[in-house]
Amino acid sequence: MTGRLDDFWRYHSQDKPGGANFFSPEFKDFISRALQYDPNNRMTMAEIEAHPWFRGPIASNGEYLEEMNRRKTRNDLQQQQERA
Repeated sequence: MTGRLDDFWRYHSQDKPGGANFFSPEFKDFISRALQYDPNNRMTMAEIEAHPWFRGPIASNGEYLEEMNRRKTRNDLQQQQERA
């Protein structure tokens, strides 16, 4: 809302693997433009659909399930360690 995108991305990257490099430049641009506070500055649907990040590759069902299983295993292990 204040236009401090550098602070926004620094905050949201701080605990991510790779830090500031976790989010791709295309993703940052897409989110920053799609979620503009002022509706006059937001992307239109045509701009969203044409954006490189939106049109980029997507994970297959198998890749998605594999990632979700990895996350569940990691979370389960973390919960077990916290209980111990």
